[in-house]
Amino acid sequence: MLIGVKQRVAPTNQAQKLELSNQYHKMKMPPRNQDLETWLQQWEKVYKKCKDLKLPDVEGDRPLYSFLNAISTTAPEFSNIWMINIPLFDG
Repeated sequence: MLIGVKQRVAPTNQAQKLELSNQYHKMKMPPRNQDLETWLQQWEKVYKKCKDLKLPDVEGDRPLYSFLNAISTTAPEFSNIWMINIPLFDG
């Protein structure tokens, strides 16, 4: 009986993907009034869930650039160094 209830009220796979995509989009904004450590933990959590569902937003190097853009105002030196060096690692 509990399994039946869970199946009726659990979000559909498509709804879950849409919700995660929205969360990921919000994470791409710079962390303003939030502790950086907390924001980083949320980023990892949302990224992993998106990766598990194979969302296109997190395919290839897209999440790397999204992350660097998000922290560019908080940690510009870190972001700039990696933006310059990433193409060197791609071959």
